Amino acid sequence: MAGARLTSGPGASSHDEDAASFADIVGLVRCVLPEGLVDDRGWERLAARAGRLPSSAAGAMFGFECRLDDPEASADLLLSVPRNTPFAGALVRDAAAGGPKAVALARFLSEWQRPGSALGATVGLVALEYDIAGRKDFPAPGVFLCSAAESGYAAPGLLTAALALAAGRNEDKSERRGIERILAALPRCAAVRWAGVFPERKKRVVRLLVRALGDAGTAFLSRLDWSGDTAAVEGIVSAFRARGVENHVFALDMAEDRVAPGLGLELSRPGQVGGGWREALDMMTRRGWCLPAKAVGLGRVTRSERIYSPAGVWELHCGLHHVKLTVPAGGGRGGPAFKDRTARAKGYIACALRPVS
Repeated sequence: MAGARLTSGPGASSHDEDAASFADIVGLVRCVLPEGLVDDRGWERLAARAGRLPSSAAGAMFGFECRLDDPEASADLLLSVPRNTPFAGALVRDAAAGGPKAVALARFLSEWQRPGSALGATVGLVALEYDIAGRKDFPAPGVFLCSAAESGYAAPGLLTAALALAAGRNEDKSERRGIERILAALPRCAAVRWAGVFPERKKRVVRLLVRALGDAGTAFLSRLDWSGDTAAVEGIVSAFRARGVENHVFALDMAEDRVAPGLGLELSRPGQVGGGWREALDMMTRRGWCLPAKAVGLGRVTRSERIYSPAGVWELHCGLHHVKLTVPAGGGRGGPAFKDRTARAKGYIACALRPVS
């Protein structure tokens, strides 16, 4: 995201100018995230990356991506960029210091925010994904674009142009053909709300998030001639549905005009405030997708805290937004492969921080 991307909430605001960077905000959140999810070294990495971002990044919802089957307790960083906000302005203003990909993102944001632009009518929200865990450098973030229309993207040409502009690269006609094919295969009521690119990853791919598939997911994948393990996908969806996690989104990676045999499954409980994840997390632990300490940590992140700091008083609200299981290419067909760690898992934590006047 609806797709399971992180989205901005109502009442988004800029933050105290005394906070020199987003690292100050990240420090405030540390008291809420259990050490089993992010340890001292993980926070050091987060602070090093967040120190290059303005404090206005906390003006909308932000979050953390944790690898659940990896003993390393660290996280990647997720930020949302609403239109015409101080954070969007800072990304444009400070782009020159960030290199060519930052300049490309600034060009995209400038065009997106220009009154009357076709890009502005097509894209409603931008989200950035910063790879941090296991990295020593600071690569440019992945850029995800949410459609302005609830019905999702309908014009492949506009979408490929937007993604190319955001990534700072030329359009690829094969990507347009691939998107056309995916949109044509969608079941009735399904939609592609989010699409993303990773400007500095070695392999050029476009990621499309397909929501509202209901029970038509297998038929949809068949229409695409998807070569992956549909039985594993069905098994994962059924296992979560039986434990109260009923919403799922397909994350499809498309290289040129072909859909990769690996597939991401984003599973969530939209509209249901609070916990409700215990049975699903226990199941993930039993099947080897999630380490016990990380399952315990995810079970504790849904909470609200009042935080007192030199910069003022804050209300912090956090929760488990969704989990993602990646079904890799290859492997067996059906039950045995599904039970034997077909998938790898990540947990996505959403946070909102508001100053108390």
